Amino acid sequence: MNTTISSCILRLAEQLLFSVLNLSQQALRSASLPLSVLLLRRNAKVTICHSETTVQEHVEKADIVISCAGHKELVKGEWIKNGAKVIDVGITRIPGTNKIVGDIEFHKALTKVSFITPVPGGVGPLTVSMLFKNLYRVWCRSNGLQLNIDEQDEELDYAQNYQF
Repeated sequence: MNTTISSCILRLAEQLLFSVLNLSQQALRSASLPLSVLLLRRNAKVTICHSETTVQEHVEKADIVISCAGHKELVKGEWIKNGAKVIDVGITRIPGTNKIVGDIEFHKALTKVSFITPVPGGVGPLTVSMLFKNLYRVWCRSNGLQLNIDEQDEELDYAQNYQF
């Protein structure tokens, strides 16, 4: 997951959902270090799950689930805690159809969550807008133009250049 998608998810979380402070966030099967750094800087408890993790036990405890595995309905709706917020970044195209689904069992989760991004049409459009924002930033910098950089942009620079 690159910093454009990380910034997209962070912007979505801040603008639409909640204050990230003191919430438990679970990212599934993601090597999303920039997003993890951004959330840690907001004092969030961050857990990254991978192929050797028992995903269910972490999802059941999570206030926020961010899934970006790209595996069809990896997260079962009944695992999700009541009132949780879910950002589904993963997409999977069903072979032989035009249907696209996310990592979350959307229809089962919908009855339990307080917010969920649909797939398709959830994170994608916001990612495109953040990509154009980053493109504009690069253009301004390469042409010696002064930018009005907000705090989040400075954080993204920090996360992108963070030494792990």
